[in-house]
Amino acid sequence: MKNTFVIITLLTAGMGITANASDAHKLYIIPANAEGKVEKEGAGYKGQIQMVQDPTDENRYTVSNVAVGNGSFAIYGINEDSGHATFYGSLSWAVTPLPVNYPSPLSIAPDGLTIKLPASGTYDFEFYDRDISGNPYHMLVPRPVNVEPDVKYPEKLYLVTSDDKYVDLDGNPLTGIYQGNVNVPEDFRIPYEPKFDIDAFIFGPTTAADKVVWHDNEKINIAYTKGTDAVFESDSQERESGDSNVAVNLPEGYILINGDVVLGLGDVQAKNSTVKYYNLSGLRLTTPPENGIYIRIEDGRATKQLAR
Repeated sequence: MKNTFVIITLLTAGMGITANASDAHKLYIIPANAEGKVEKEGAGYKGQIQMVQDPTDENRYTVSNVAVGNGSFAIYGINEDSGHATFYGSLSWAVTPLPVNYPSPLSIAPDGLTIKLPASGTYDFEFYDRDISGNPYHMLVPRPVNVEPDVKYPEKLYLVTSDDKYVDLDGNPLTGIYQGNVNVPEDFRIPYEPKFDIDAFIFGPTTAADKVVWHDNEKINIAYTKGTDAVFESDSQERESGDSNVAVNLPEGYILINGDVVLGLGDVQAKNSTVKYYNLSGLRLTTPPENGIYIRIEDGRATKQLAR
């Protein structure tokens, strides 16, 4: 049975999407060479590895233990009748390098286009189609098997508004902890791609269907593809500053705004102060603790202090 892939292209005027049918009967991953390019070899490409079609889902393909030596690869399909090859690449608005363990959207791409991963090493890949708001997207999930460094999460998260404006939270792809001292939007969602309406990319509240109101120093539980229709909204309290300390912890599954501990990424200032405080584990504090030993840094000088 012939398998039909729908090639998705992004119209330049925003989020418009158009589809073209293209019969692709075989799908391949091609690890790039040392220069980050793919090399022709005979009728195909050097080092190409054929993906395996799922017998229960003709639009799902997988391949295991692919060595991606320099962190770049290409993916393409071949029409066995015509011999025509179709390469795929990231959409123009999608993040790169591709996040690991989460799906990224693909579209038709120039022949030979390579895609970056956040680390070199061995990966499993899954390719499948997903319907998003009535439009089919190709999705690719790279899953690290043995990579260096040992990345597990996206490099950034975003607080995205309904008109796709956003602020970003820098993070650690090894730990899944993100933070920022940002002007929090009046309402937002939390994806790893800067898109508001695509549930495939969203970490939503686990207990809310439409909206959740956040308050200072309150942990709100979140999870991947949960509560994707819900919107985070601020409470009505007046704030001293337009910026707030935002921390997201994906392994533990929560967002915390203006909490007592800011999770140690970058140079986040405590409100109304140029003094910085840390506990002995290196976690940033917004204020000194009421008791115990902590580190105080001011004008580049660090002192250990005891609060009682």
